[in-house]
Amino acid sequence: MPRCPRPAWPGLLCLGLVFLALAAAPLRAAGSPGDFADSIATFSHDEALRRAKAENKHVFVYFWTQSCPWCAAFTERVLADPDIQAFLAESFVVVSVNADKERRLARRYRVPSVPYLAFLDPSGNLVGAIPEAVAANHFLLYLEYLRTGSYARLGFREFVESLI
Repeated sequence: MPRCPRPAWPGLLCLGLVFLALAAAPLRAAGSPGDFADSIATFSHDEALRRAKAENKHVFVYFWTQSCPWCAAFTERVLADPDIQAFLAESFVVVSVNADKERRLARRYRVPSVPYLAFLDPSGNLVGAIPEAVAANHFLLYLEYLRTGSYARLGFREFVESLI
């Protein structure tokens, strides 16, 4: 009696799941998306606002969750960069917020999804936000845009074009 061939899709599905698990493993092994806080001083939201005003620095508020692979990738590939850590330490007061645990603060900033990067001026006013993970070079440009106060007179695109 002739046998019906077995469909190939169950094996392909299994192979795909194994590939996804292996691809995500390094991100999980790196630890929490908030782990960059071990390399740079981070503060509570209220303390950051006090320090920013006293030191005349901008505030970088990083919203993340433990289950967010994009947050882990952003932390690992961008926030772990020594140049970015040095820039943040010198020019910003940093707040790392687990949006699952600090829902009230996430609602206050109207965080639609994570990662969400909010930027405040030294007086605590929201002056910019990036609603997604970005590459290190883009992030560094945005930090410079804020540090120089260029946001008060130029859009980000005009700022970048002025550098060329």
